Amino acid sequence: MSDQTDPPQPDPTPLEPNDERVLAWLDRLAVESDAADFEFERFLAGVPADVRDEVRRLSREVAWVRRLVSTSVAGDAPRVAPGERIGDYELIRELGHGSMGVVYLARQLSLDRRVAVKLLQPLSLFSVHQVERFRREAKSAARLNHPGLVQVPAVGEERGLRFFVMEYVPGRTLHEELESLRKRHTGGAPPASGDQLGTRDGRPYVEQAATIAALLADALEHAHQHGVIHRDVKPHNVLMTEDGSPMLADFGLAKDIVDQSLSREGDIAGTPSYMSPEQARADRERIDKRTDVFSLGVVLYEMLSLSRPFAGKSSHEVMQRIVTFEPPPLDTQNPRVPAELAVICRKAMEKRREDRYASAAEFAADLRRFLAGEPIHARPPTLAQTARRWVRRHRVLSASFAVGAVALVLGVGGSQLRTTLAKRAELPRIALVGVPDGVDVFVRHIDPARGTIGPREDLGTTPLEAFRLEPGVWRIVLVSDDAFAELTRTLDAGDELTLTARLVPTAATRVDMTLVPEADFVYGEASNQRVGPRSIEHAPAVYLDDTEVTNRAYREFVDATGHVAPDLWSSGYESAWDELPVVGVTSYDARDFAEWAGKRLPTEFEWEHAARGEDGRMYPWGDDERLLASAARLDGSRSPTIRRAQFEQYLAHVEPVRTRPEGRSPYGHWRMLDNVNEYSESTFVENVEGERKLHFHVPVVMGGSFMDAPGEWRLSFRGDMHPGASHHFVGFRCAKSATP
Repeated sequence: MSDQTDPPQPDPTPLEPNDERVLAWLDRLAVESDAADFEFERFLAGVPADVRDEVRRLSREVAWVRRLVSTSVAGDAPRVAPGERIGDYELIRELGHGSMGVVYLARQLSLDRRVAVKLLQPLSLFSVHQVERFRREAKSAARLNHPGLVQVPAVGEERGLRFFVMEYVPGRTLHEELESLRKRHTGGAPPASGDQLGTRDGRPYVEQAATIAALLADALEHAHQHGVIHRDVKPHNVLMTEDGSPMLADFGLAKDIVDQSLSREGDIAGTPSYMSPEQARADRERIDKRTDVFSLGVVLYEMLSLSRPFAGKSSHEVMQRIVTFEPPPLDTQNPRVPAELAVICRKAMEKRREDRYASAAEFAADLRRFLAGEPIHARPPTLAQTARRWVRRHRVLSASFAVGAVALVLGVGGSQLRTTLAKRAELPRIALVGVPDGVDVFVRHIDPARGTIGPREDLGTTPLEAFRLEPGVWRIVLVSDDAFAELTRTLDAGDELTLTARLVPTAATRVDMTLVPEADFVYGEASNQRVGPRSIEHAPAVYLDDTEVTNRAYREFVDATGHVAPDLWSSGYESAWDELPVVGVTSYDARDFAEWAGKRLPTEFEWEHAARGEDGRMYPWGDDERLLASAARLDGSRSPTIRRAQFEQYLAHVEPVRTRPEGRSPYGHWRMLDNVNEYSESTFVENVEGERKLHFHVPVVMGGSFMDAPGEWRLSFRGDMHPGASHHFVGFRCAKSATP
């Protein structure tokens, strides 16, 4: 029998950070309920009184969803074929397939109508956190009702097959329509005025594209009004009906779909080519309805030009361009695009959310003004906006040079432009809060390509008014009588940051840290994309944690601050893990811990010097590979896709941080070659044909882990990580400058 019964109706509000305690208890319930002597009321008695009622209320809903998504890690899902029945649905033929599963055309027997049934591949949704979010997302999609949105009337499970039912939309996707036009116009030629796109009503092509964008904006506005953000607006998710109307699909599930057309160098969810800058930076707090406005602007740009505004050879390169570079002007890609429509498209794709349309409704309204021949509300970029774009792209130049150069480019006086920039607040603005009075503050600029630290630039003594810095990488240093704090930030044009600092006595921070003295050392090994060329570099004196940060230390941080715990702890925490390195944290989490402890993350140069000493050895003990078996653990493990299995793999392979003393570094640091990879605060630099290419906001990851094979990893190697990603084989250790 089918299990496609209606689930309990959920609270439609989105998951908030304060739900984490409830979900942690639900995780524990999922584990303990498997015991033969389990009693629910006895379990509830141990739940804190302030969350007990919520745990009771959600337990039934979570149980339903776990049945929906439960799967065997070892076994494959049953196979199906056209002609078979899945509950109330008879499969007719395959419509398509992707990373989430297979979509079939089907007939709903009870209503004798055609629908689309998507059979999901086994999902890695074993944490109740993930199960609860999946349930809420599925219900969000089901409650939307708009002619521009594909309806999701049912979700079910039968014979171990998980599926959801969608409204069947005959026709092709917008992506397929655009691909057909691209094949017709070879050599990157733009669409012709007589081309037809979806509507096929004989109107000029650019008007058809604007109409499609306006209809999609209407659909997004409906979703936004119901508290749903799509986060993956792209031509693949736009279905074109037989009468030429667009319908947006895959609400709520979009964040689980990864574009397979790009080589991925990290675990990146979503579709990079259509991401907003805040998505590309993994700035979750800034993702709102204007994120969808940006992505729809990218879709409009692609319709008008048949090219994507941000292209690259990898996900990281695409995201770097989204954050840093402006798209080629539309009139250079298609001279037939009217200036007003180009201005509308550009406003939707502004880097700063504040400069975009405030809503999809505003976007749609301006598109309809264009179609009606009325004046549009969007305006071409101002002088200040043009300056900001130039500064963003050339962020490593000095502020004075950047201002003067922009003035020359624009043909205006340098003093006039400086005044404009100051009024428009183009340079990043930083405010310090919660810092005691009488603390000295200064900054140092960091060259991300070489790792060198610039001279001290004094800002004054707290309390300080907000100050501005040029875009780039900066270390902000706060010094009191017995303590100093170091805050490293990558600043983009237009950023407004509010920072605080925890001034921990210097003597206390140096416990369990070892000094790495100032010295020249051998850096790098060979010229390729992952390893810098061999050179002699100078490293300042720095204290470095003797070991990777442990679960015990990170738990103290979580308890003291309320910071979100690693997802791998979602089913509870065991003291047996205390001395294992913490994993499952993002680079932002690692930075937050370090600053709470009165420290910071090491640069890649500081880390490599500590690990290799001055002579450039391949391993902490020298160059003898024969010691790999005893001095390190490099198992070459393959990562499973299911989160729970990843945690089990971590527990099976990782070791306490103070083990294998024969593998200590020249300065006495433990497990720098193996155990888990470690975040640094450095920006990833890729060597491309002898040139060093910066990837801002992409952190460098140092050292090896149990995932690496023996003989295939050396201390000079490094990797990169999407800033919002977390993995079960990546942790960190902290650093602190010997002197401010």
